[in-house]
Amino acid sequence: MNENTVYYSLAKLNKLANGNTQFIDKMIQLFIDTTPAEIENIRSHFKMGKYGEVSQIAHKLIPSIDYICSEPLDEEIRKIEAIEKNSALISESEIEATLSKIELAISQLKSR
Repeated sequence: MNENTVYYSLAKLNKLANGNTQFIDKMIQLFIDTTPAEIENIRSHFKMGKYGEVSQIAHKLIPSIDYICSEPLDEEIRKIEAIEKNSALISESEIEATLSKIELAISQLKSR
């Protein structure tokens, strides 16, 4: 993971908002405010082996990841979502790498 890499992209959100900067700012702030708790929930549920909960939380994050984070984070969060169906598809280190990238995206968004 490279800290110089930008882990967010507002292109899809800008297209969705059709130039409405208030909407864009509101969606970014909502992402910044709610996502850290969800990341911690994924971590704790994964450690407890509660893959159904991990999958549900990841599923809930998909729309905001799709609209705010850069590729390939949208694919990576879907891989976490699929953990309930096949936990062998993703390792703890892969989950942690994805969550760390999302945390970097949040940090980058805060300082943009």
